[in-house]
Amino acid sequence: MGIRANALTDHRVADYRDQTAVISSLTPALPDVRAVSDYWRATEPGYTERGGSWSARFIRNPPEDDYLRYDGGNFSVHFGERVAIVSGPCRWSVFAR
Repeated sequence: MGIRANALTDHRVADYRDQTAVISSLTPALPDVRAVSDYWRATEPGYTERGGSWSARFIRNPPEDDYLRYDGGNFSVHFGERVAIVSGPCRWSVFAR
């Protein structure tokens, strides 16, 4: 169990429902996601999370707006109509800047 940090921000993604376009814009971050995962695996013996690719899943969230959650290992971006939530373990906070 760990502490997660969430940041709420407006986004400029033209269509967050276009999973192919969003994943292609997130893909350049994968080397950094992998590097952070590699670091934690090297320093914490029980750490197993890998940041190998981005995946997307639709989340139904009534009565609020539904959203798409994009996961890249232990790091995620949740897109709604006008805002995005960037989420990850607190130890990843420098990566999220």
